[in-house]
Amino acid sequence: MWGKWVHHFRSNTRSRLELWAVPLAMCLTDKALTLLGQSPEYWNGDYLRAYEANPLMRPLLEIHPVCYVLGSLLYILLWLIPVVLLPKRTALVLSVWVTIAHAQGARTWMYNVFQVPYLLHNGFNLIVAVLLVWAWTRMERRLWCFREDPIPVSAGRTLSRR
Repeated sequence: MWGKWVHHFRSNTRSRLELWAVPLAMCLTDKALTLLGQSPEYWNGDYLRAYEANPLMRPLLEIHPVCYVLGSLLYILLWLIPVVLLPKRTALVLSVWVTIAHAQGARTWMYNVFQVPYLLHNGFNLIVAVLLVWAWTRMERRLWCFREDPIPVSAGRTLSRR
């Protein structure tokens, strides 16, 4: 039983690269900027001075940065596993949602804490858009190729999409 599940997970992980790579990149960018955006007092051990808007992650930052990193890894697994195992269209929605959420978090850090100029801020938006389009077009191609129903070619003849 477990062997079949592990095989399914491994094969889906490879075949759904575009669905988990883009949100993972945005998530890791957001998490890295969160750590880089902490004050010198925080890094000197005053962890209660954590600066984080996410009410679920802030308590972890207030305990210790290692707790934040471990909580972030658990969080990544909580969305990555469904992206790999859910039906493709549902996984695509989850993937886009996670990407947008973390791109917003990263942009907030870039603008408010690191004072990234507005035009560069929009450059980041362009990168996110390009990555989402890449994921969408690859996923569309895969959805088209793996449809079970035949494509009507002309009266009396059909062509399979496989």
